Amino acid sequence: MAPVLVQEHAALVHGLCVAAGVAAGAAAFALEVRRRGAADERLLVVVAGVVVGGALGMRAAGLVRLVQAGG
Repeated sequence: MAPVLVQEHAALVHGLCVAAGVAAGAAAFALEVRRRGAADERLLVVVAGVVVGGALGMRAAGLVRLVQAGG
C-alpha cells in the first residue's frame, strides 16, 4: 500500500521523479561531454530530439496498451 501522500499527489510525485531523471541524465551527459572535450552546439539539437522522441514514444506506448486492452 502506497503512503497517503503519494496516493493524494500521484501526478505531482510522478512529475517530480521524471524531472529528477531528466536532470540526472543531463548532468551525466554534461560531465561526459566535458570529459571527452566534445562540446558542440549541434549536440543540443540531438539531445532535444532524444527528449522529445522519448516523450512521444511514451505516449505512443500508452496508446498501444490502451488499444490492446480493448478500451
